[in-house]
Amino acid sequence: MKKINRIVDNRDFSSTIKTGHFEKNNTYRVYWLENSLGYTRIGIAASTKMGNAVIRSTIRRRLRAISDSLLDYSACSLDIVIMPKNLFLEQNYQTNLVELENIFNKFVRTKK
Repeated sequence: MKKINRIVDNRDFSSTIKTGHFEKNNTYRVYWLENSLGYTRIGIAASTKMGNAVIRSTIRRRLRAISDSLLDYSACSLDIVIMPKNLFLEQNYQTNLVELENIFNKFVRTKK
């Protein structure tokens, strides 16, 4: 994921969560909101309840890899905030990928 495709500003996170739509399942809670940039941006919010800094960094790295395999960042213009739940750590990569793909299929055009 390129840095241009990341949400880093707290205002962007807040506006996406407060005014955007959301979907959830046992592994994720995903918020999305249309933007006017012409490309998709993703933000990952890993809570301190999930573990220490090393574990949270690992979670963010895995979610970036999953998002890269599922999304075409130039296909639509959305701001997406992904909040993993504790079940994320207990499941394997393939299960996490399928769970996120099911949510993305509801609102984003995925790569084949």
